[in-house]
Amino acid sequence: MTCKEAVFQVTGEDSWYLSVVDALEFARLQDQLSERVAPAPVAEEWVEPRCILIRKNRGRRLRETDAVPFFSGAVALRAGAAAAIASEIVECGEMLGVRLPPGEKEQLVVFHVTKVIDALDVARSEAERLPDGYVMRFLRMSFVASRLAGASLFRLPQSTRHHMMIFCTARFVEKWRAARLSGLAFKEIGVAE
Repeated sequence: MTCKEAVFQVTGEDSWYLSVVDALEFARLQDQLSERVAPAPVAEEWVEPRCILIRKNRGRRLRETDAVPFFSGAVALRAGAAAAIASEIVECGEMLGVRLPPGEKEQLVVFHVTKVIDALDVARSEAERLPDGYVMRFLRMSFVASRLAGASLFRLPQSTRHHMMIFCTARFVEKWRAARLSGLAFKEIGVAE
């Protein structure tokens, strides 16, 4: 009997968000967190960026949540949310600081997912490819279940835009929901067999 498990893409909900104040810092962070072909720890070279929480958009107050997407491969978490799921994510990445304006009551950390699992079954997945074979996007993703045993949050090593996405197993979704946290959405993206 084949055991199937859902794999999810981690995305954000419609809520407040964290914005980098300086354009040069934004470019540096984009390079550190999003543009690399393979995710790698950045804590040793990390300089806390100056950020602000955007609470309104076009006069509409945005919903405050426990997590907000920050850059591809990273999520900003309220300190309490980070503590609530710390045991689940400790092996998946690194916590990085941000500088918020004086007087800001919120305490946030950035969680940068550095765990890479080569679990994508490319042969069984469907993709749109360029003539040279480069994957533009996956239409359906298949994963190798044995490679995801015990996994929670991870990224893929494939050199497509998918390497920047954060994926998770049902285990992480259950822990997040059990802690009654908000701000992350989980889109079923494929199945591990």
